[in-house]
Amino acid sequence: MPDTRDWDIIEAIYDEEIGAGDFTSDYPKEQVERVRKAVMITDEQWDKLVADGRIKQEELETEKAAGGGHRRNSRLGPHRDDPAFERQAPGD
Repeated sequence: MPDTRDWDIIEAIYDEEIGAGDFTSDYPKEQVERVRKAVMITDEQWDKLVADGRIKQEELETEKAAGGGHRRNSRLGPHRDDPAFERQAPGD
């Protein structure tokens, strides 16, 4: 992500996705939407993943519900409070 603050927005989106509350309201709506578009999989992209055989149709809803709407390894990775979380520098 070009702006290091984007990582904070990604965490806010993730926290909302897992039902932890409303965290994106702390950021300008335009920035949240820009980051959301960069990290979330669209319905068209889901359809292509199924068409390409990368996800089975019967597993699609499970993938979406498991946080698979994020582009990085079907999930955003560990939460920043997780000891496994290690923030990478842009470009890594």
